[in-house]
Amino acid sequence: MNYWEVCIGEAFDDCGVQATIEQIKDVAEWCECAEEIHDTVNGRDFVFANHKTEAQIELEELKVEIELKEKYERSTISCPVCATAGFVKDGWDRSKVCDKCNGKGRL
Repeated sequence: MNYWEVCIGEAFDDCGVQATIEQIKDVAEWCECAEEIHDTVNGRDFVFANHKTEAQIELEELKVEIELKEKYERSTISCPVCATAGFVKDGWDRSKVCDKCNGKGRL
């Protein structure tokens, strides 16, 4: 018998509940599952001081991405042909990749 089976068996005895060994095992399995998800259900698994939430991780990634973009923009100049769009209209008003910057929008 495992811990939960002993606990459930003792609790049933104290309360005068009659149960078979199989029923006690089934209830013990339910208790084991409940114990495993208890912290998640109550939000305790997100309380750890060193634990970063998905939003914090995403924010850090976005900050790095913005910093890299700004660094790239400071080290290049805007394409005078497409004005940073990366594409231009041809004679039939269709969009095509800018030949000057190859679609990057910056030189």
